[in-house]
Amino acid sequence: MKQKVLAGFLTVTMLSGLLIGCGQSGEDHLENSQSVSKTDTDEDKKSSGEEKTLEIFYWDDLETSTDLTTQQFKVAVDMFNEADNGYKIKVTTSDISNYYIKLNALVAADDLPDVFMCHPGNLMRNAAEAGVLMPLDDVMAEDGWYDTFNPAYFDSLKYEDQIVAMPMEAASACVFYNKDIFGQVQAEIPNNWEEFLNVCQKIKDGGFTPIVTSGAEDWVIGILGGYLSDRNGGYVNSIVDGSLDWTDESFVNAGNCMKELADQGYFQDSFLGDSNAQMTSKFITGQAAMMVTGSWAISDINGVESTVADSVGVFPFPAIDEAKSDANRWIIKTDNICIDHDTENLEAAVEFLKLLSGEEVQKNFSEIAGRLPVLQNLEINFDKAPIQLKELSDYMANMSGSFGYYNETLPSETGSEFDNAFFTIAMGQASPEEAFARVQEVFEQESAQ
Repeated sequence: MKQKVLAGFLTVTMLSGLLIGCGQSGEDHLENSQSVSKTDTDEDKKSSGEEKTLEIFYWDDLETSTDLTTQQFKVAVDMFNEADNGYKIKVTTSDISNYYIKLNALVAADDLPDVFMCHPGNLMRNAAEAGVLMPLDDVMAEDGWYDTFNPAYFDSLKYEDQIVAMPMEAASACVFYNKDIFGQVQAEIPNNWEEFLNVCQKIKDGGFTPIVTSGAEDWVIGILGGYLSDRNGGYVNSIVDGSLDWTDESFVNAGNCMKELADQGYFQDSFLGDSNAQMTSKFITGQAAMMVTGSWAISDINGVESTVADSVGVFPFPAIDEAKSDANRWIIKTDNICIDHDTENLEAAVEFLKLLSGEEVQKNFSEIAGRLPVLQNLEINFDKAPIQLKELSDYMANMSGSFGYYNETLPSETGSEFDNAFFTIAMGQASPEEAFARVQEVFEQESAQ
């Protein structure tokens, strides 16, 4: 039975449109990592005086990355390694575009490292079904550890009512905007779709690119598609619970909104071929007025390559259909860390997770990298934090609800086709009706499996 589940995980993950890349086998992982005894307990290792290895798989290069979140993760690794705990962390890394293909190979071989990163939604759910995630309820119940977190972040981190991952930090999708460009064209933050389109036209008439996005990595354009869907009444949870079909007019209307943005030339000329990195680079070097993406971009906006750190602000994606829209609904996700189900280094793994969720590291994630904290009573010094985090936090104080990224909340093939629908609409290769009829077809096929 386990082999069947693992094979299913392999198929689902490779078909995911969120992250695509070349794979690495579990055998390659063994060749590139120091071996760790599977028989010694944590106490045996400490008492022997022998330094052991805690293996971690992370989705960015800790040594060369300019991403502020990655840099703070490295600070946490260094803190752990400097402690007298009998362990040293060995980190195996991958770029994000290849991460899940490599993780999938390790899952299929049941050869995971002690600790690894995993997004919520369908990818985590399939890993849990494969039986490779350790339930964390018991260890988190000790010493009131669980009570330090905002419990809402665990809603998407459970499988069969058991916690299978710890949230490390959080991000929300929003509209980043260049205040200098807005000022030059005398544009104001839009409150509804008509105002948003008027702002785009003002910016275009002023000689600037209104919006940057990425078609080459269509999960990016899918974030914009997620807000267009939600603001037209195409709620992702209504798809999941079966109360709405993809052919509903709400999704067709969302597709028409995307078509209007593309047809009016409000995206950069190269958006179909631009990667996420190229999109971000254009925005942080002042080549565009707006970017719709996750608040993880605060790291890049305040990174060494940015020229706009002090002039970028944040606003929520505006309402569209007045009867169905709520601009106070936010797309939210967490970056999460899991423990291998059969690790022999559980005590050390838990110690590292507690370090990551401790006040010092959590403040670093927020005040330096601009990430939303997962602790419920953390006091952030906003004078130290990026200005975008303060603006985002102020808006989210009025949050009326939240929902996950569509491509992560939905079954894998459906989520991929959702992103592709908005890409093909923007390209002019399919009408909204055709694109979402295809999503409905994929959804029905996947639901029947």
